[in-house]
Amino acid sequence: MYSSEKSVLLGVSGGIAAYKSCEIARHFVKLGVIVQPVITENAARFVAPLTFESLTGRPCFTGMFNGKTKTDEAGAFRHIDFGRDYDVMLVAPATANIVAKFSAGIADDLLSTTYLCFEGDVVIAPAMNSRMWSHPTVMRNLERIREDGVEIIEPTAGDLACGETGMGRMADIGIITGRVEKLLGLGGPWQGRKVVVTTGATRETIDPVRFISNNSTGDFGRAVARQLIHYGADVKLVEANPPSPVHFTPDCERFVVETADEILMRTIELADDADWVFMFAAVSDFTPVMQSANKIKKKEQKDALKIELAGTVDVLVELGKLKNRPKLVGVSAESTDVISNSAVKLKEKGLCAILAVDVGAESHPFGATPMAGTVIFPDGRNVEIESLPKEVLARRFVDELSDI
Repeated sequence: MYSSEKSVLLGVSGGIAAYKSCEIARHFVKLGVIVQPVITENAARFVAPLTFESLTGRPCFTGMFNGKTKTDEAGAFRHIDFGRDYDVMLVAPATANIVAKFSAGIADDLLSTTYLCFEGDVVIAPAMNSRMWSHPTVMRNLERIREDGVEIIEPTAGDLACGETGMGRMADIGIITGRVEKLLGLGGPWQGRKVVVTTGATRETIDPVRFISNNSTGDFGRAVARQLIHYGADVKLVEANPPSPVHFTPDCERFVVETADEILMRTIELADDADWVFMFAAVSDFTPVMQSANKIKKKEQKDALKIELAGTVDVLVELGKLKNRPKLVGVSAESTDVISNSAVKLKEKGLCAILAVDVGAESHPFGATPMAGTVIFPDGRNVEIESLPKEVLARRFVDELSDI
């Protein structure tokens, strides 16, 4: 247990994910953090204020004038007290309604009024229906409060309480609490380590509309980066052609690249000051020798197009040549002899660990689907991880490497 004397103002708005906020409150109380719950009237329909009071040992406020504060017996200045007396304001879940209030500066309840008075860091974890999440109005509101300095821990995809499936599930509790822990200065097993994570799929241009690429979405690499940040690492994320829009925590410096050459140059540059490099980008093995400045016409090729390809540079091999060589971690996507082929890569490239992933015909590890893998170490130890959501798999994977 930390002896932190740190404090969190926990805001809860009205959504089914409100029950998860109880676990968040419990987590911080166990760390010795003071947790002050402030919930909206709608949130109280999902979780009784008494639950939060029992978990935190502090009164749970739902309105401007219920109870008392040290400043005013009627409680009229409670929002001002809360705005200056707590280190971090965390709102989880944050509904579309509370996001809109924060964006527009509407102060018609205790939570929205406290937000306008709050002097510390503000973090929100939205949770809502997927169609609400993707609505242009919600996107504009999120972008506006992001510009105001609010950190947004984006929701994940999955089954929603309404019966639909899509983006909108509140982020994993470990991701949320880990980010707040870092803001509080509580640290973690990766505290102080400088880590570069690469992810995504490179593109090698054929002509202005065609390119060579692969099925990687970068989801797992982003999940690993989030987990490392959760554990206190100073992370720099290099993304090859991320989907748009993809937002990431402002505390993580991001670099967007396109080609194998670009990811090589950026990663080499960042690796010079890094302790670790997690090379998870799916880098094309080949690139066209010639790139057409104009779109290649099918009728001009007589229904057949021949493209001469040249091999690209192996980024991990080049990283291994650095004078100040960081610890290297890779991923091996194989369709046959998965473990043996991955073990060869581990040895040839001098890696600290490699995650072997089966991408054969019966496996579907790309995108939002669950993924399984085997962590292979130089001493011959193999750790199998069963099929899990990528956020959970990332945590298990990073845990295996924490003591190296």
